[in-house]
This record gives sequence, structure tokens and C-alpha cells, in this order.
Amino acid sequence: MKHLGCAGRRWVFLTLGLAGALLGACSADDDASGAAGSAGAAGSAGAAGRAGAAGAAGGCAEGEVTLRNDGFANGSQVGFQGGFAIGECFASTFTPSACTFEPKSALVLIGGGDGGAADFDLAVLDVDGSGKPTTELARTRVTLTGASDVLSEIPLDSLKLTDRDGAPFAIALCHVTHAGAPSIGRDSDGLTPDRNYIYTGGAWQEASTLGVEGDWILRAKLEVK
Repeated sequence: MKHLGCAGRRWVFLTLGLAGALLGACSADDDASGAAGSAGAAGSAGAAGRAGAAGAAGGCAEGEVTLRNDGFANGSQVGFQGGFAIGECFASTFTPSACTFEPKSALVLIGGGDGGAADFDLAVLDVDGSGKPTTELARTRVTLTGASDVLSEIPLDSLKLTDRDGAPFAIALCHVTHAGAPSIGRDSDGLTPDRNYIYTGGAWQEASTLGVEGDWILRAKLEVK
């Protein structure tokens, strides 16, 4: 995958409103900027969704906390990213506060195309100082069913992850049996720097450099200890 625009092969950017109407698409003849990706802002719902949720758990009170970079909320616009090939991945990076925690589950919006179920490999990874995914800590195969506005929750207990002391980490999902849809959703209220990544050509790259204009709708639920 050279970029997430449209040059070289067909990349389809679907933007869905409440009625699930197709608002934008691009073909191999279109500009590779990906401008047909996320259309407009998600309004106050998106702004409220991201408030206090851009990767900091805040405090160390025991209990569950969900980290998110996206501003998606029910009823806001969402785009589903087309163009992923088998073996390519998307990832979100999370930076908790300095608390001891255990990753408990991942929440992700998968959709686009005609829906249906698809297999993905889910991985938890360390990240470098800039937030880019590096060493893989654990991996498992999951089957997810596409939806337009309902996030799938994937338990991480089976990965036997050790507790982490406030260390940033990433959650990735990789296309292992299919290309294109269904795939990851992205919000429509802008992109948070150093939080959204794509694995292609044997390396992780920031999604913004490949034409993506919104945050992946991929979240991490932690148990703070």
C-alpha cells in the first residue's frame, strides 16, 4: 500500500450519516489526498467525545478507564477506510497517566462494504518516544462483524499481558484473510498527531502521511490498580 489516497489502485472512503448514505468516494483517477475521506466535522458530539479522552487516564483511582483518541459518538459521521491489503494493519497509540494498569479489552468500529464477518489479527505493542508501534507483546486472531455505529469489544485476558506502569502502548488490527471492507472506522473531527498508524511495506507510518484525515475509532479499556 503506497498511500491511502487513490493513486495506484482503488481506495474508497465512505462517509456515513445517520441514514448510512454514501457521501463520498474516490477511484484510481482521483487525487491521492484522501480528501473524500471524512466530510465535515462531527459537531458538538465529536468535540464532547474527545474531551478528556485523548490518551490520559487521569489520576490513579482503582477501576476501569477507557482511553480514546477519536471523537466518535452515536449519530456523528463516520468513514470506513478502504484499501487495506492482506497483511496490512492499522493501530492506535495510547498514553496512560503514570498508573499501574492492565489492558482489559479493545473497542473498535469495523464496517463498510456489505458488512458481514471478517478475521483480523489483534496485537498489543510497545511504542517508541514518538508513539510509533515497535515491539509486539502479544497477538491473537479475532472474528469481527461489520456495523455502522456499534463498537465491538474484544477481551484481552487471553493474551496474559503483564501489568504496565504508565507505559504508552498501541493496539493494532491486521487484515489476515481479506482486503478492503470491512475495515476500521475513522471519525470526522480531525486527526490527533502521533496516535494513528498504518503498517504497510514492512514498516509503521503515521496515518496522516498517507492521506487519512480522522482518528481511528479504536479504544483501550484498562483496569487501573
